[in-house]
Amino acid sequence: MISIDEPGQTSLAPDFTDPLGLLKACHTRILSHCDLLEKIMRYLDEQEMDQQVTDASRRVHRYFSTAGKLHHMDEEQDIFPRLSPISIALADTIDTLQQDHIAIEGLWDKISPALNNPHTITAQQLPILTTISTKFCTLIRKHIQLEEQELLPIAIQSISDSELEIIGDSMKYRRNLPT
Repeated sequence: MISIDEPGQTSLAPDFTDPLGLLKACHTRILSHCDLLEKIMRYLDEQEMDQQVTDASRRVHRYFSTAGKLHHMDEEQDIFPRLSPISIALADTIDTLQQDHIAIEGLWDKISPALNNPHTITAQQLPILTTISTKFCTLIRKHIQLEEQELLPIAIQSISDSELEIIGDSMKYRRNLPT
């Protein structure tokens, strides 16, 4: 039996009044869901599908299909445009991050259907799904590391409180929450 807990749950997570903290907390949840995805693939390599793995697969699917996509939209619509004019080097970093988003979404599109319907995964598909899942998680880890080392420190220093409030409202609006 695989031990699978809900990834990345904390009681003191930032809220929309701290959108940069919220994005960083989301990184933690993204990494937890990557760990869970890789755990699922390792489990399926050794064991048969069971209800717990089916449920975990669907949780991973639901997370990356909703929160993951919203996270990218938050960055691309609210963070990147505010930071890219700061310097050519930062604009280049943002270009790399945007290209990563495209690649991440492309890899996700390849594994998403199987995770949403894990009972359809065959023994022949598993090695391919495992390889793509590993590439997906490796790219996400590299991407988050770049964001946290190069982008977020500049965002924290450069984005004003009034802009942060606008970003928080935009993030809430994107999630159909009252602003």
